[in-house]
Amino acid sequence: MTLKSFCFRSMAILGLAVMVSTQTQAQTTATANVNVTLSPLLSINVNDANVPLALNTLTDYQNGVSVEMPGQLTVSSLLPYSITVKANGASFSDGTATPNTMDVDIVTVGITSTNLGVTPAAAAPLSATTAYTLATGALPALAKSLDVTYSIPETVSNSDKVLGHPSGTYTQVITYTIAN
Repeated sequence: MTLKSFCFRSMAILGLAVMVSTQTQAQTTATANVNVTLSPLLSINVNDANVPLALNTLTDYQNGVSVEMPGQLTVSSLLPYSITVKANGASFSDGTATPNTMDVDIVTVGITSTNLGVTPAAAAPLSATTAYTLATGALPALAKSLDVTYSIPETVSNSDKVLGHPSGTYTQVITYTIAN
């Protein structure tokens, strides 16, 4: 065997050994990027849009009335949230041709649920000029049901804010707002 032939064979064997060695080493780890996307989530729904607040008896006028609406609101939020309420107009109206009206502040509104993660604000009178904050910093939630209480306090039900107005059904729309 010539030196040239020997060198050629040695190089071929060495190349084959390197190739076999490279092919037999398995990769034992690998990485991947996992992307979690959180879409915005913030909603509020009124589950019963008709609130039956009625002064029917002498006792109602003397003591005021209150109605709790279980599950009145359903809220969902990815982040801590606040809820406000505001009347869409300054007066309740009886809807007659020449409407009789009463100021919206005769009715107080408050969240009575205790599952917010914070203490809800005290009930307060409705206003058409200022949104009243019912809760601030409530914990993130998914489809959380909230109870709301509507009242005409005795200090109002037996005052000229109510007395002196014709009987009938007085209506006003209110708007709840949720924000982060």
